[in-house]
Amino acid sequence: LVPAPAPAAEVARRLDDVLPLYADLGEVLKWLSGSYAAALPELLRLPSDESLRADVASLILESAERLEERRRALRAELVSKLAAQCCTLLAPVPAIKASYRMTGKQLPTKPSFFVPEVLSPLREAIVNLGEAGGEAARPPSDRDAAGDAA
Repeated sequence: LVPAPAPAAEVARRLDDVLPLYADLGEVLKWLSGSYAAALPELLRLPSDESLRADVASLILESAERLEERRRALRAELVSKLAAQCCTLLAPVPAIKASYRMTGKQLPTKPSFFVPEVLSPLREAIVNLGEAGGEAARPPSDRDAAGDAA
């Protein structure tokens, strides 16, 4: 029996661990679903029994589907962690207005110094994901994971 996969939270606890795993898993899935499933019967030198070849291809595609389920779990964890990091940086926002009111100072008329920093975890994640899988190699859905966090 094949052991049940570990929950995504156990697979990678830190965002830096999730990003490369997510990118690599996408590449593995493209390879499994594409050329590998079609080429495997020849690589294994299976007899030309179409039923056996279909079973082998089906097994590979089923494995790819299970990996895709794990990838979706990683994506959910990635989005959750990115959103949490960005939201943490927004925590002081409610206190800003109160602070100006208590000191009698004018409210700012342009963005505060920390506003560009709110999305810094997201920018870092996009850069790290690009380094892990290469911008050209990354499917749009990977970039969408970062966008979902925003």
